[in-house]
Amino acid sequence: MIRRGISATHFSSLTPACGFGCVTAALIALSCDARLLLPLAGALLVTAGAALKWRNFRLLLVLLVSAGVLIISRHDLAQRWPGARNGERVVARCQINSLPQVADNGVALTAECHALLPRLTNAFAQGALNLSVRLPPQAAAQLPRAGENWQWLLELQALQAPLNPGMVDIERQWYRERLHGLARLRPSAYTRRLTTAAVGLLRLRASVADAIAARVDDRDARALIAALAVGATGDLTRDQWRVFATTGITHLIAISGMHVTAFALVAIAIARRLWRHSPPTLRSRVDRERFAVLLGIAVSVCYAALAGMSVPTQRTLVMLVIAAAARLAARRIAPAMLLSLAAMGVLLIDPYAPLAAGFWLSFVAVGVLMGLGCAPLSVAAGVTAAAAPPAARGAARLAAVIAVRWQAVLSSALGGARLQLLIVLAMMPVTLALFGSVPLAGLLVNLLAIPLFGLALVPLTLLGMAVLPTSARSIELAAPLWHLAEQLWVTVAPWLQRAADLPGALWQPDVALPWLLVSPALVLCVALRLPLRLRLTALAALALPLLWHAHSPPPLGGVAVTILDTGMGTAVILRSAGHALLFDTADVHGAEGTAVRRLILPALRAQGLQHIDRLVVSNMSASHIVGAATLLSSIAVTDVRSAARWSSAGVAASRCSAAEHWRWDDVDFSWLDTGELSECVLHVRTGDHSFLLTGNIDAAGEQELLRHATALHSDVVLVARHGSLQASTAAFIEAVRPHWAVVVNNAAVPSVADRWRGGGAQWVATHDCGALQFTMSRTAVTAPTALTASWRWPWRAPCPRR
Repeated sequence: MIRRGISATHFSSLTPACGFGCVTAALIALSCDARLLLPLAGALLVTAGAALKWRNFRLLLVLLVSAGVLIISRHDLAQRWPGARNGERVVARCQINSLPQVADNGVALTAECHALLPRLTNAFAQGALNLSVRLPPQAAAQLPRAGENWQWLLELQALQAPLNPGMVDIERQWYRERLHGLARLRPSAYTRRLTTAAVGLLRLRASVADAIAARVDDRDARALIAALAVGATGDLTRDQWRVFATTGITHLIAISGMHVTAFALVAIAIARRLWRHSPPTLRSRVDRERFAVLLGIAVSVCYAALAGMSVPTQRTLVMLVIAAAARLAARRIAPAMLLSLAAMGVLLIDPYAPLAAGFWLSFVAVGVLMGLGCAPLSVAAGVTAAAAPPAARGAARLAAVIAVRWQAVLSSALGGARLQLLIVLAMMPVTLALFGSVPLAGLLVNLLAIPLFGLALVPLTLLGMAVLPTSARSIELAAPLWHLAEQLWVTVAPWLQRAADLPGALWQPDVALPWLLVSPALVLCVALRLPLRLRLTALAALALPLLWHAHSPPPLGGVAVTILDTGMGTAVILRSAGHALLFDTADVHGAEGTAVRRLILPALRAQGLQHIDRLVVSNMSASHIVGAATLLSSIAVTDVRSAARWSSAGVAASRCSAAEHWRWDDVDFSWLDTGELSECVLHVRTGDHSFLLTGNIDAAGEQELLRHATALHSDVVLVARHGSLQASTAAFIEAVRPHWAVVVNNAAVPSVADRWRGGGAQWVATHDCGALQFTMSRTAVTAPTALTASWRWPWRAPCPRR
């Protein structure tokens, strides 16, 4: 039996700073620039020698973690498919190692691939490549399943994604997932299924997801239950993710630490009852608490593995194991030590964990809860335990009991609200740094959503999981539970939608980097029980910088031109002292507004823009219209100019006519005449300097400009047709004579670049360094600045010098 007294000996001789030092060392190793490898390796060797001499084994552990993570990350980087070999095709044998995500435009999955034809001498010869594979829409019979082996003809691409301010760093996500390349399936006679999925964890997860899909009718409820059951979030729609993020309940969707902890507590409670009915020999050898803890932890590990082992799940499991070991050993363990050991355990499981947003959100949230001690909840529990006066009888006693219960409920609600407010305040710097926003609606929504998920949706899902629905009979047992969860979600979802649509539900301030660095200390001063004056001072210091914008507009007579890195579309943000114009929305065929949501809206938020004075739709193709409609539904736009009349825009929309000229903040804007062609070409001038936006004109459009325009000379020109042979004629280049020719493309024709260079222009491509910004004033035009290349991250290709 466990001793009643708690030993004063600590659980570990390691200091809490050791775990946090390991995290810092791993983060430095993962983010180290290639140019700093030799200095870092030398510093590690020198410090390791000093640590051995002084017998500082804690420091030596930190150095070993840094060296190990550095070796692993550099090995993965060496396995990557090189950009110089983009477009090569190989016949490969691939084993699917993820749950395929099926959408209208195709199937996305990850697979471990070995080349069969041709026999490659690079990374394939050293081992398998972990590829992100895109497949076209498949028939049901040909739909790949998790764990299967397939033979495919793949077209390989290097891991390179658009780089724009404010957007999610997709290349960092690929690096964190340890991917080696991208691949697209090409139709061929080689395509065939080699083997079906072997019995294992991945196949079991897929079976459960399929069982949920077959029994739950509502699409959104089906995706949510699958996410709660096995961590399959691929079927959640964009609108669902928007509602979750805006209301601050994303942490409740995928299987998180709260779910695993609840599962462990239930498993331990059940194990205690099972111990009573176990054989006498087992009860004589293992006491009830030890049996319950060991069985509960083992079942929780199985559940977390079935759910996909996300970083918050790993953190919870490690903390549960450490806490259980301390309890069984009758040792005490400080909260800081528990967090430190959990950080080291997570690094042992996944060295790339510090690159995941869930790592920081999970540890910060748990650290806040441990620091606060959940005092409000304890007080509420104490009130609940109170009893009515013993002298009361009958109705008086009943009234006293009801009063005590209501007092307990009120105290619990107030305590929960205070705790939720403190958690949101403490998490604000982290969420602003990671996502650029704070879900203010979560202050109220979480008070209702946490009990809803913790007491209803998650238990119903887990009870359905308890029968392991892999056979027809077990599925029929689980189906009623899932139907009940479905009805509950269908009832609640509209209310969450309304909360997400409230004005100010998602706060997106334009804060500077120094504020983000100082804010954690200020939040700590506000949350701790310090003197009131000090807390009010910290709160004022926390709030005042929010009134200042990190991105100030250019002065009067100046204009900042931001050319976004969009791949094949076009999107340019022009900002003067008091106005903003967006030229095109970057949407291409089949994008369906994706570019607006992923590229443009984050870039506008990153520049502190809450509305657009004018939207220009340079070409009235279907993709341009979809992109413009998506933008108009997402941000305030004063008016629209388009290549043709657009009656369904929802705001004032008219054609861009060559007769129209306007002036904003001492900057002149004018349309150039393209004759009978339905294209918008914008010319921006301030003082003696100008910028030319050609839109999507071809060689015929350039001839129309030469025929009608009087002066085309510009300092900067956006190359038409993304540098293809359909435009950039010699006569047009001679008339424009720019200092810089900017192309938005990843495959411009080399001869077109040579033409512009021959005309005296510097050739600049967003594909090389990401989004570019020119600042133009009456007296000068600054050289282009790469907005996302402040640091050479190891997961990005180096930006070439100009």
